[in-house]
Amino acid sequence: MAKSKKKQLNKKKKVTAQRRPRIMIEPSMGSAKLARSWANPFEVSACIPDGSRNVGCFSLRQTGQLITGVTGTIVGVAVNADYNNNLYTDVTSNNTALTVCSGNWSASAGATTALANYSKYRVVSMGLRLTFIGASLSDSGVLVGGVVSGGTPLSTLGGKSVSSFANLFQNFKTIPIRNGMTIVWRPNDVEDCTQFINPVTTGATTQTFNSNYLAAWAFGAATGSSTVLQWETIVNYEGQYNNMSFVPGGVEQVGASNEAEPGWYERATNMVSKLTQVMPTVGNYALDFAADVATRAITGANGVPYRGVTSGFKRLI
Repeated sequence: MAKSKKKQLNKKKKVTAQRRPRIMIEPSMGSAKLARSWANPFEVSACIPDGSRNVGCFSLRQTGQLITGVTGTIVGVAVNADYNNNLYTDVTSNNTALTVCSGNWSASAGATTALANYSKYRVVSMGLRLTFIGASLSDSGVLVGGVVSGGTPLSTLGGKSVSSFANLFQNFKTIPIRNGMTIVWRPNDVEDCTQFINPVTTGATTQTFNSNYLAAWAFGAATGSSTVLQWETIVNYEGQYNNMSFVPGGVEQVGASNEAEPGWYERATNMVSKLTQVMPTVGNYALDFAADVATRAITGANGVPYRGVTSGFKRLI
């Protein structure tokens, strides 16, 4: 009789354990949206899900054109996260060799507004996109671009051949100009996206400014004052409020914090671990990558979808 009761008790415990719900990562959690922003910063902004207080998210975006001169064949652009020293464009019209990359970084068009509202910032995601807009019969040349370490000042890129130029990148690709190029920033470690930074004084030179940046240069482009490339930059930030006289996002943000998600960095990193940072612009590559990230976000380690997968997938895509 005692053995029978013990057997029934063990069976009951087993059934109870089977019914106990498992803790699952919902697709709407912050790490999933952060991963999407890393994959496609042009379409998705996010906040760092670490529970920081008195912070707000904002984005700075710019666009322009790179035009060759009568005899010029080289043009380029670089972007980094500091909004006081955000942009460098090489549009010296008659360059046939990479002899520039001197002078100062330019402030973002939205820098004044950002400085008025946020005392410090941290980078969420960043991207540089180039699209070929020249005539189809004038699509000669290649784009060399990628991610450059802050320990390699922009001025170092000047005077280099294509191969020497490429060797200065942490991560680069060479792509035909006609296909364009899209480059996305990704943190090397958790501190890259958790530390709040004071903006550098406007006018930092290309010789001294020390921050990771994205860069792309066209070599062998068509001459004859051709409009070669449309460039677009995006940097998504999280900032600490400067004062409470104007609160972007509304008064509910005062004192509020983003929901803290344990292990957010590892989860987001794993979602994008197989995605490249440098790709052709043509073919909607960035959208394909974002969809892949969404798939990773809504499936478990064994590939089985989480509960509510359909509605979650729609929110992610």
